[in-house]
Amino acid sequence: MAPLYRGIGGVTTLIEHYLTLADQLRDKTSAEPRLQLLAGGPWPVVCFRIADPDEGDPDTLHAGVARHVQDNGRAHLATVAVRGRTVLRACMCNYRTTTDDLDLLISEVLHAADAQDRALTRANGRPTHGWSPNASTGGPG
Repeated sequence: MAPLYRGIGGVTTLIEHYLTLADQLRDKTSAEPRLQLLAGGPWPVVCFRIADPDEGDPDTLHAGVARHVQDNGRAHLATVAVRGRTVLRACMCNYRTTTDDLDLLISEVLHAADAQDRALTRANGRPTHGWSPNASTGGPG
């Protein structure tokens, strides 16, 4: 349907938009010390994880982060298994997505990770990720 509506040139432009956004998200993910880029490549998909959680199950952490982001309704994020581990997966496939949306996604992921950390801290009495959710730099605390 899209080729009929947009024409081949329009579809090509749309795919190029998705690929550009994915490259930008890979760059933003790589620049954020609390995140680790896991998979890139030529597709409009970016797989990443919360960097170096010290304790707890990383698979549970990532599933909880994705669920929290989805529940907030401001960004879309899924999980996928990479090398047998659950990680976060963002796919660029909406023509309305902008660079600002990528910034929002990263912010939502970090906020969700902080919420997961607070919940686990309440459960076991200590932080679980080796960084402070209230660190002013957003980096290791």
